Amino acid sequence: MRCFKILFIGLLVTLVWQTQASPWVEPDNPMLRVNLQQLADAGYIKAPLTTFPLQWALISDDLQRIDPTTLPAYLKLSYRYVKHYYNDARLGRGNSHLRMMSATQTSYNLGYGSFARDNWGVYSSYESTDANYSYRLNANYAKQADGSKDFNYQGSYLAMAQGQYTIAAGELDRWWGPGWQSSLTWSQNSYPIPAISVSRFGLNNLVLGDWSIISLVGKLDSVSPNNYLWGTRAMTHPVQWLELGGSFQSYWGASDKQPYQEFPDVVVDNEDSAKRQTSLDMHIQLPTVAEVSQGIYGQVVSGQSQTELSSYLYGWESSWFVLGQQAHLIFERQELRDSYQLSNDYDPNLMVDGGLAINDQRFESLWSAGGYLLFSNNHQLQLFVHRINPQTDSTYYQTSLEYQLPLWKGQLHLGGDYRSQRMNGDRLGMWIGWDFRFSD
Repeated sequence: MRCFKILFIGLLVTLVWQTQASPWVEPDNPMLRVNLQQLADAGYIKAPLTTFPLQWALISDDLQRIDPTTLPAYLKLSYRYVKHYYNDARLGRGNSHLRMMSATQTSYNLGYGSFARDNWGVYSSYESTDANYSYRLNANYAKQADGSKDFNYQGSYLAMAQGQYTIAAGELDRWWGPGWQSSLTWSQNSYPIPAISVSRFGLNNLVLGDWSIISLVGKLDSVSPNNYLWGTRAMTHPVQWLELGGSFQSYWGASDKQPYQEFPDVVVDNEDSAKRQTSLDMHIQLPTVAEVSQGIYGQVVSGQSQTELSSYLYGWESSWFVLGQQAHLIFERQELRDSYQLSNDYDPNLMVDGGLAINDQRFESLWSAGGYLLFSNNHQLQLFVHRINPQTDSTYYQTSLEYQLPLWKGQLHLGGDYRSQRMNGDRLGMWIGWDFRFSD
């Protein structure tokens, strides 16, 4: 991994490009995803929205075709919000980034776009993009979830695009699946892993509609002997009301072979020591009534045997526009089947990074209810209540709250979580952070 970082930084410092910002919608802004989904529900965005990072190229043509003067009020807000971030990326605004945060204790990560992952940290980055190349160099110092104080490059990447194809290397946060509080394939429970990926997208296919596919190979910081990951995900949006997705993940590296010798056997499913899982998911848009959009979604996962359901997730979401304020409500449930526990041969605990699973199959069950609120003054609130049943502990409840407001040309984040647990007592954690983006 050290060689990977040295090579990666060396490539960055040898390249000089015209400065612009990120070519992706990254999984760090829940309200951006909310407003993208709102435009998709109304038929203005045709790309599948269940895999992040999401390339702006998938949705740029759709955004350019929108005439905001014809939109109802609730969609004008969504359009302005999305177009602001799209223009930042297109024009290179906010290509430098500084973030600081501190918490009374490490937050228990739940949900898309979690802000407070460490106990404390200072994070900086510089980003540059042109038509075919892009890079970001992050320099971070943080006390991480395991208590270690570490200088790291998490969030850095180097990418090259040619038409519909993109090749990238780096440590990017990812989210695979339609859920908002959980993903059974790839969530933000763990830290990003160093990976090399190849992706392709297509637009306006007669059968598939807009579609995309990504395949990657990554290195896990894992105690498991299977400390390499090969993952592939495909998504399609064949009709306005339906999005479909599928993922395959293989965790390998336990054999006596060198990784470059073992990987071909993993690809052709000829490596017995590899652990595999396959998932399918969908998002169904329900009819919009009185400017209230709704959708239901689900995800199922099959473990090593590929024939038995190991876990499932389903949820309901709805967007409301009331008196100039926008609300997005979510109800979600995740369940791990009794036959698929940590003690068996298909152990999802093998799928870890630094002791943290990259998916959310660490719970026997998880119920979540809450939502996001965007005020007309650009303040944001998110509030969720969770009923959590771990596999190795008693059931407890957790309430998570975050409030964001503009401050000093950046965003101030205030948040906390309260956990009520009968066996281990109650726990209150609070945190504060400031996020600032600026241009050269």
